[in-house]
Amino acid sequence: MDDSLPSTLKLVEGTIDWDRALEQDEPASLQPGSGVGTGFIVAEGHVMTCAHVVEEDVANDWAILRVEGLAGPAIPVAPQPPNIGATIFCLGYPLGGIQGSADPIVGSGNIAALMRLDRDQRFMQITAPVNPGNSGGPVLDQQGRWVGVVSQKMNDQATLDRSQTVAQGMNFAVKASYIYPLISKGNGVNLVPYAGDGTTTMNLEKIAASVAPSIVKIEVD
Repeated sequence: MDDSLPSTLKLVEGTIDWDRALEQDEPASLQPGSGVGTGFIVAEGHVMTCAHVVEEDVANDWAILRVEGLAGPAIPVAPQPPNIGATIFCLGYPLGGIQGSADPIVGSGNIAALMRLDRDQRFMQITAPVNPGNSGGPVLDQQGRWVGVVSQKMNDQATLDRSQTVAQGMNFAVKASYIYPLISKGNGVNLVPYAGDGTTTMNLEKIAASVAPSIVKIEVD
């Protein structure tokens, strides 16, 4: 990884509504972090992230930012949802990432379910590690396509209070297949289609090397 990685995208207006994010009855909640989220390039001049990172429409929890001077290429979208059990990869900046480095932190897991526990089908459950700061990062398949946007995790304190245990691997992402039709209606954001035949796969090491230049750190003051 080198100096061509995108610089931090700094948002100076608004803060994350942590009181709402920590509502215990919510099936998936984010915990307080350092005011850092993740985004990724999805089209020329456009970065995808979570709405709650920039304090927009938290209900649907995705947002596109128009940004100039992006260094990395756009990550292609997978318009169809992945299968349950599929291998997935996540890149982002949990707890702000490594100090003084633009390199994202990588992780892997699987698709555990194609809906949230409350049967909300906009979301899918993933087992890849998710921490504050991962929000807005891509969920990638083995072809390097984004299949979702990291959004939520179970609130550890809430599950501990209710079940005397801490939930493991219960993290959630907004499906790309939900977002894709909403973006592709002539609104000026030209998502990049996948150019491969779907048979070539990559492991985590190759995904990290190829996608890292397209990951953006977002700071909210």
